[in-house]
Amino acid sequence: MNTRPSFHWNGRRTCWIAASHNSPRGAASNVDLGKGLTYVSKQLIRALLRLATAPPGKKVAADTTKPFENASQQDWSAALTTLELHRVESLAWHGLHTQGLTKAVPEDVKNRLQLAHRNALLKNGAHLHAVGEALRALGGAGITPVLWKGVVLAGCFYPKISMRSMDDIDMTIAEAEREAAGAAFKSIGYEVAMTQTEAVYYRNAAGIVFDVHHRVQLFEGHDRDSITTTARSPYLPDTELRILSPEALIAHLTVHANGHRGTMGYVLRWIVDLHFVLNQVSDRIAIDRLRTLIPSPKMFVLFLRFLGFLETELGVATPESLRKLSDGVSPLSLEETLRSRRLAMWGLPGPRGLARLALGRNVTPAGERRPRPHASDLVLWPWDGVREALANASGRRRLNLP
Repeated sequence: MNTRPSFHWNGRRTCWIAASHNSPRGAASNVDLGKGLTYVSKQLIRALLRLATAPPGKKVAADTTKPFENASQQDWSAALTTLELHRVESLAWHGLHTQGLTKAVPEDVKNRLQLAHRNALLKNGAHLHAVGEALRALGGAGITPVLWKGVVLAGCFYPKISMRSMDDIDMTIAEAEREAAGAAFKSIGYEVAMTQTEAVYYRNAAGIVFDVHHRVQLFEGHDRDSITTTARSPYLPDTELRILSPEALIAHLTVHANGHRGTMGYVLRWIVDLHFVLNQVSDRIAIDRLRTLIPSPKMFVLFLRFLGFLETELGVATPESLRKLSDGVSPLSLEETLRSRRLAMWGLPGPRGLARLALGRNVTPAGERRPRPHASDLVLWPWDGVREALANASGRRRLNLP
């Protein structure tokens, strides 16, 4: 008899995952973003993201790529370094490729983006194969896990699996199923890599890691059937997947982004995730249910600010079902997003971050290079806080919240 999972969530769980998120990448770049991220660089980033999020088969407006015409090598290098920091290099390549614009960028930039795309394709393909194998082993033990995070996003929501890189593979089981799940993973060559209060991590000889949760506090008290649904992935056509429902998935994406904000800032990949999810499920979202699952008014306003970012920065229209709520809420801007990432990697504006900056400690414990922040970042971050406070105030009024 299958026991339904008890869902819990604990923000302290992120310490091991943070090392995975911050694994060495882009370390070869020597671009100092404190000097290199020019106005043109930011225009390039915006253009590349617009290309990647354009509807399939639709050519973008000619002025979208206008920044390409006058961009210098330094502009391109700074933009590429930023794309790497935000985990969207393979996404950018997809946009260039589908729009027939790969020859419009410098050769070295094209090569690095294409390499990121190939790496994502190969790694994600290996991950999906591992998922199929694990689901068969778990199914043999009578366990039907709930899949979530990167494997679901890349495998079910993005148009191409190579567009969205992933790290480990996340799933949730019932706490009573832990022993049987461990035996199932062992039977296919996995060993326990780490055990925490809320999850067990299994790793195989190829380095593929399953993060198997048995507690997720965000959904505690909710019956599994009320927050999950079934789905099919074109990459696992013979397997029915159990994934989070549209409202639960959006709630988790929002809470996850907010939870990592202090150490990672806003990450473009996580905001773009929302676009591709909404692109498929916007007509099925129960707004009242969504408001129930997102745990605080502040986080719901953050979700609305993400919607505003997608519309104002990437030209993605807000779904009509959500427009009445998002209108009047100050959107998150590209400037704020990039600045939050640069500052968070140093621990700025806190005292430890200032000490790291003064001592030139530009490598994280995970080996990732910290880009030097802009001189203006420390001056402008208080205004970001003011903007956020105003957005929260207007959002609460629109939501009729105290």
